[in-house]
Amino acid sequence: MKCHFKSYLLILSVLIILISSCSKKEATPPPNNKPALTITALSVTSGPFNTSVVITGTAFNTNIADDKVFFNGKAATITTATATQLTAIVPVGAGTGNVTVSVNNGAAVSGPVFTYQLSAVVSTLAGSTATGSADGKGAVASFSIAYGITSDASGNLYVAGKNDFLVRKITPDGTVSTLAGNGTVGKADGKGTDASFSEPLYITFGPDGNLYLTDFIFGSVRKITLAGDVTTMQIITNNTGITNPFSTPGGVVASDGNLYIANYGFSYITKLNNNGLATIFTGTDQHDIVDGGHGIAQLSSPQGMKIDQNGTIYFVDANAIRKVDKDALVTTLAGNKAGGDTDGTGLAARFNGPRDLAIDKDGNIYITDTGNRLIRKLGIDGIVSTVAGNAALLSSQDGVGTSAGFQSPTGICIDSNGVIYVTDHNEVRKIIFE
Repeated sequence: MKCHFKSYLLILSVLIILISSCSKKEATPPPNNKPALTITALSVTSGPFNTSVVITGTAFNTNIADDKVFFNGKAATITTATATQLTAIVPVGAGTGNVTVSVNNGAAVSGPVFTYQLSAVVSTLAGSTATGSADGKGAVASFSIAYGITSDASGNLYVAGKNDFLVRKITPDGTVSTLAGNGTVGKADGKGTDASFSEPLYITFGPDGNLYLTDFIFGSVRKITLAGDVTTMQIITNNTGITNPFSTPGGVVASDGNLYIANYGFSYITKLNNNGLATIFTGTDQHDIVDGGHGIAQLSSPQGMKIDQNGTIYFVDANAIRKVDKDALVTTLAGNKAGGDTDGTGLAARFNGPRDLAIDKDGNIYITDTGNRLIRKLGIDGIVSTVAGNAALLSSQDGVGTSAGFQSPTGICIDSNGVIYVTDHNEVRKIIFE
């Protein structure tokens, strides 16, 4: 009897254990009240580098170190964090794409698209603040007021040295060599160091593949082959009424066998054809900003010039940006005689002694606003904006947009890849858009 009773107890114990085990397996787990990681909104959905963006969502960590934010896959700096909001700074070169967030190295969640606006990143390609004439790479090279600049199809640059009396070549990696000149003032033609210059200012390529340079003190235009052979352009017939139509020369451009030379002292643009005939292309003996056709338009002090594929010449004139077409019709695009630094549309914009300009493949014009130490853009929509530089920075400083500083931006050109190069006192600066 005792044995049967023990057996019953054993069976009962097993049943209790089994029932208890099943109850545990079938018990409903406690609810998870923790919200899922989400991004619901951005405070702004477009902007350039350094834009502050507030990201609203759920399940962020209040400890900044445990949150990660990416703009189009590029890591951003987080400045504040709460459980529902993160403030992040758009990184340079982010590009357009989704904003993503991860917490505690977990899986990232994707949010709205942020449209990135390109920023001008300024660096120094060659030279330094030191004055000199040494060849070499990067900061080893030196200049004495680098002035005009142009580029070839291979990305090489050619710089007119105003006070070192040299024409220099700079390869894309920043290696500087002397193409022509010997560092002394003169007007001798010849090859390489046998040639001399008086004060080289603006330089350009002609359709013939040669360089053309305005040489100030002796009032001449020089032709330079890529082998370094220098010759002085000759006027055979002078129909300008000016003893030397090349005196006080500014910018120079070449098209269809003709040279066009800005004469800012006499407020003309002179044309020299391939037969040596010099004529006044536009301008009168009155220094002013007046639009119109030949004999009516007035120029104040034309300097840097560029020419487009249609033969239209764009030039800086006093504090204005102007153009003259093949029929000599002059139009003011932006600015006027009055100086200033105001961004704006067309004639409402203000410049302070601009020296040169360049045109990109889309027709936008970039201007060295020398007196303001800025690089400005005149868009195809007629709006003038500041691309890079800061008038409060009195010296050269690499950086992005207005955090970059220029000392005296003068010459400007744009290569075939859209990279902008600027001569800045004794340096050559490089601007790319990221």
